[in-house]
Amino acid sequence: MRLILLLIPVCAACVTATVNDQDEWEEIFLYGMANRDFYVTSVLGQEGEHMDIDGQYGPAKLFDTDLETAWVEGAVGDGTGEALYISFPKNCRTISVFAGYGKSPDLFESNNRVRKFTVTALAGINPEGYVSEIAALYRYKVYPEKAAVELEDIFDFQTFGFPFRHDLLEEFLYSAREQFIADFPDLPVDHGRLILRFEISDVYKGAKYDDTCISEILFDDEFMVNIHKLLYPVVENVYIGGDSESVVYVDIPGREAIQVYEDPGYVLQILELSDDRQWMTLARMPGDPGDGRVETEYLVFHNGLARVMNGDIERFTGRQLIPPFFLDRSYEATLLEDGTGIVRLY
Repeated sequence: MRLILLLIPVCAACVTATVNDQDEWEEIFLYGMANRDFYVTSVLGQEGEHMDIDGQYGPAKLFDTDLETAWVEGAVGDGTGEALYISFPKNCRTISVFAGYGKSPDLFESNNRVRKFTVTALAGINPEGYVSEIAALYRYKVYPEKAAVELEDIFDFQTFGFPFRHDLLEEFLYSAREQFIADFPDLPVDHGRLILRFEISDVYKGAKYDDTCISEILFDDEFMVNIHKLLYPVVENVYIGGDSESVVYVDIPGREAIQVYEDPGYVLQILELSDDRQWMTLARMPGDPGDGRVETEYLVFHNGLARVMNGDIERFTGRQLIPPFFLDRSYEATLLEDGTGIVRLY
């Protein structure tokens, strides 16, 4: 997998203005939905000022944890120059994107896929009272660096590290807030926030359509399975067997006792199982500990993929999982709790 991350200095003349020049500030409305604040420059099939953010190709589809939906830009041409604005978690480590239409391989190939993003950071200031039920207005300044991210043309998620230093971004936000107070003394500040702008700067051309699609964007402690890789989409039962309790079996509709994992020389124990029986935590202990100390290992396992997921989750989230592990359930995700925090599993 090839991921190229390159910091590009911006010409100072492009971002510098006189201290009290109010024209230096730009404005954007960020919509709020699915625990994200966001805006896109266009949507396929939508024209005019009103944007149906949860419409068929609206930007809320980027965060609905459903690969069968996508944001599709609606500009004339191949989508280069169109952009997504989105809030992100504090001290964000990783960004994962499914850069194409994830409903099927055919639709993926038929439509444009993002080849390159140009990423910029914005320091947004929300004046007090400049909000509605669905959106908030921000006046913003642009951080004086850009990041170029190049993606492979693959029908899957790709993960890259957060491209800016958080301490410098926080300093930039503080400076922008102070400048806003000086420039607009009659506008009390409600709050400030940092925003990422992903501009489509190059695409892989679709075989049939000239629209560019993005199915999902995830940040940090979120992990989503590519449903198209599932070997067993429905699991009815999970259990340990074998002569030394070293084999994991699943039952699926119409078939029983499918071996999904074997660990010879070790004893396995199911600790917790998700409601849909796809995710589970396992304890792994030596079958013959001898006279030494028995070291118990903890595994996160996905039954539908028939795969230990510790490494995948760590690459996706950018941090090491610290056992022991616990599974819980929220409205929209399985929660994996470890020694350092919670990962939302989709």
